[in-house]
Amino acid sequence: MLPYRGAGGAKEAEGAVEDEDISAECILLGSCWVCDLCDVVCGEERGVNQLNYIKEAENILWYYNDLYRSIENMNREIAKIVSRQSPSALNAISLEPTGVHGSGDADDNTYNLMFKIKTLTENREATMLELGKVDQMLDDISKDPGCELYGKVLREWYIERAPKDEIGPKIGYGRRNVYYVKDKAIKKFAVRHFGLDAVKAI
Repeated sequence: MLPYRGAGGAKEAEGAVEDEDISAECILLGSCWVCDLCDVVCGEERGVNQLNYIKEAENILWYYNDLYRSIENMNREIAKIVSRQSPSALNAISLEPTGVHGSGDADDNTYNLMFKIKTLTENREATMLELGKVDQMLDDISKDPGCELYGKVLREWYIERAPKDEIGPKIGYGRRNVYYVKDKAIKKFAVRHFGLDAVKAI
């Protein structure tokens, strides 16, 4: 039997079929054990749409710490580029929203390096903005009645990657209820992040 993670938590679905009876699409999407799209086999169109939004939301949280580390890496790379250039070369070039502009005193290599700084800076700022949005959404979804544990569970599950058996005691729930809360929380996070399309898919 495949484990079922539907609205009733982690359990074997009543009347669940054996592995070989489950459609190839359902095995590929993993819908019968990841979420409560259906009791056993989901409709293909609905399954694909929901899984895309849920998986996108999960990826954002799963790579949260990596995104933070990428900011540190970009800061180091920018500092390394700046340290290798003379002040006169850097002063000859300005970074503007429309691109990299110079006074004519800088060579092509300096232009290229400054363009790299501009690209790294833009990526860093975009990453910081996204992480800030994630933090805010995790706080916001926990403010709604009945959703107080959503942010904490998502942080523990995806960001901290805590063992599932350790999450339950932290929130005063059993293992089955942890899966239930996580499924509900990731759906709410997906809707907050992706809006109306996610609502329609879910």
